Amino acid sequence: MASALELDELLGRLKQLQTRYPSLIRDVRAGPLYVDIEFYLVDLAIDATHALLEHGITAVHRMRLPCVTSLQVPSLSLQEQMALLLQTLDTFLRQRSGSSLQQPFRPS
Repeated sequence: MASALELDELLGRLKQLQTRYPSLIRDVRAGPLYVDIEFYLVDLAIDATHALLEHGITAVHRMRLPCVTSLQVPSLSLQEQMALLLQTLDTFLRQRSGSSLQQPFRPS
């Protein structure tokens, strides 16, 4: 289970991705048992959820909030999965943005 420090680090890195892809990610927020990534388009949320699931990261498309992909914090082992999560999201977003960003995401 993720500690508060790990959760803060994850949120910070996801906010960096939001800054890198401002036309795709609307918001990043956390609750007690989840981290939500809100996209501008429903299709992005659905496809991002599938991309994460394909890499073994527990993610849920929120039907009541159709532009949101939720990461289930209790099932995340952040030490092991944070790099994979960020790399998977960055690759997905880079492909979807049609961006000329050539450098992979390197969180600071």
